[in-house]
Amino acid sequence: MVKSIEIELKAHVDNQDDCKKRLSAVGSGEKAFFKEDIYWIMPSGSGLRVREEKIGDDISTRVTWKKKEKQDELEVNEEHEFELSGASGKENFYKLLEMLGLKKKLSKRKEGWSWQCNGITAELCEVSGIKKNLGWFLELEIMVFENNAHTVAAARKKLLEMLDKSGIGRDKIENRYYTDMLEGV
Repeated sequence: MVKSIEIELKAHVDNQDDCKKRLSAVGSGEKAFFKEDIYWIMPSGSGLRVREEKIGDDISTRVTWKKKEKQDELEVNEEHEFELSGASGKENFYKLLEMLGLKKKLSKRKEGWSWQCNGITAELCEVSGIKKNLGWFLELEIMVFENNAHTVAAARKKLLEMLDKSGIGRDKIENRYYTDMLEGV
């Protein structure tokens, strides 16, 4: 199981073609991706995400749960993750979740492209739920192993610099979680 700290910001994108050109110029390893997330919730309200993901030719199913924290425009999340193997692994895991009383709450799809940019993962993606399309977003993420003021400040600086290089204005930063946006919060 992987435990790390994810420091992320996301911003609305008005012109995905221009943003893609800029990211292709400063990033490397461009890959198309598709991600489908199903959120499972316990009666207490906490829960986890099961993500089916295709990046390039790689296909995986990952289970993630997070201790989420907002710090200004950033999400600073302690993240725990493991991978399920094969279709039967996912089916058996879903049965276990149901047996434990978890319920499917909502699903989300993201489709777009990803790049590596000086230690930052940049994803340009269209985000939607079953009944609602949220539009295009740029997600910028740095993974670290410590959550302290110095690490977060350094990450914030790098992420905002990358946002500037992408041509997206800082006024386009979105502070809400996608799940809240899909639920109309």
